[in-house]
Amino acid sequence: MVPTREMIRDGLVITMKPKVIVLGSEMIAEQNLARTLALETEKVDAERTHLELELDTKRRIEQMKVDDAAEESQREREVKERIRNMKIEAARREADEAVSPVKEGFAQITAKLFEAATEMADRMKDAKFVPGSLAKRARQMCEWYQLMNFTGDTSLEEVLSKLESASGREAKERSPEEMRTALNDILRVTTVQSRRLLDEDRLSALEL
Repeated sequence: MVPTREMIRDGLVITMKPKVIVLGSEMIAEQNLARTLALETEKVDAERTHLELELDTKRRIEQMKVDDAAEESQREREVKERIRNMKIEAARREADEAVSPVKEGFAQITAKLFEAATEMADRMKDAKFVPGSLAKRARQMCEWYQLMNFTGDTSLEEVLSKLESASGREAKERSPEEMRTALNDILRVTTVQSRRLLDEDRLSALEL
């Protein structure tokens, strides 16, 4: 169906949509405002960055102070420990110097007793009686020990008292077996004492 001229004229509608007209001055104002906002944003960012750097610097400084204090405390403890060890070592040396002569003297006494007892035990090995000279020497050895025992050690007193008792009897009452037993006891005790002194010296050497 072809429309008539009248139908076309009456059916046409014109719709008008207004447009916003932006003047040049308003555009410039908008650009200036955008630049101002951008500058303020940059300024805020810069201030925030500066504040963060300042806080980080203060934090680093405080941490350095803490670390320095810890290192100083550690150095102080190490110095005190070295001084303490030096004092202990000095005291140990003084003690060793004081004790060593005593140990040496006691070791010499023990060695003399062992040597004399060994010689007498060899003479009494197959003896049927106790010679007077040997009994006299045994008594002299006991007396010598009592005079020379400046250390106050009592470990040998019991065995020496047995030897003194066996050698102090009359010639007919002296028992060779009793003498041999007393001499063997002296050899046993002096050997134990020598080993003990040797072990103490080894332990001292290991400690040093």
